[in-house]
Amino acid sequence: MNAKKYKYIILFFLLMVSHCVMAQQLKKMSPAKAKSMISTIVQRSKAIVVMTADFVQKSNFSFMDEPVVSYGSMTFNAPSKLEWLYSKPYKYAITIDDSKVTTKSGKHVSTLDLSANRIFKSISKMAFSSINGESFANSRDFNVTMYTRGKYWVGILVPRSETMKKRLKKVMIEYNPAIHNIQKIDMIQSNGDNIAIEFKNIKASSRKNIK
Repeated sequence: MNAKKYKYIILFFLLMVSHCVMAQQLKKMSPAKAKSMISTIVQRSKAIVVMTADFVQKSNFSFMDEPVVSYGSMTFNAPSKLEWLYSKPYKYAITIDDSKVTTKSGKHVSTLDLSANRIFKSISKMAFSSINGESFANSRDFNVTMYTRGKYWVGILVPRSETMKKRLKKVMIEYNPAIHNIQKIDMIQSNGDNIAIEFKNIKASSRKNIK
């Protein structure tokens, strides 16, 4: 599989990332409150050792009349292994393990060395930071604004670099402070396309030395 095809596979995987439900209005937080929220998210997320979840992915593309809905499961093993398994409508697997990406479809298996490609390495880093909460604190690459929507916390991340802006408009990450887990990620591309994922049946084991 060539590098260009890998790019689209990984981007497809990353654009997780549930259609944004706007029934409840977003309420912008003050800088002090936002800082406190981000600190809590990062602290709790970094303590995760293993996290599993089922997901429902809704993909909206301008060239398609109807959204594509996919189902599967996710497993995150700290610090650097992420498995993304699609079960319906097609069976497909993507595994990011440190600096290597492996895709599997039926008997066909392909592998890419991320260390050899700066763009793919950056995309992989974004995948992990979305799961472990570090994306909220990534002020170097994103302008981060924190909101509340009902009982949930919502971070809106807007890319800083012109290169990233060509591909990505913004990322919306919804965090449930009651269970200390990210439960929705919605990434909107610059052309308006988006892939959104909602996590369900979340189970996580964490280090105990957190407040």
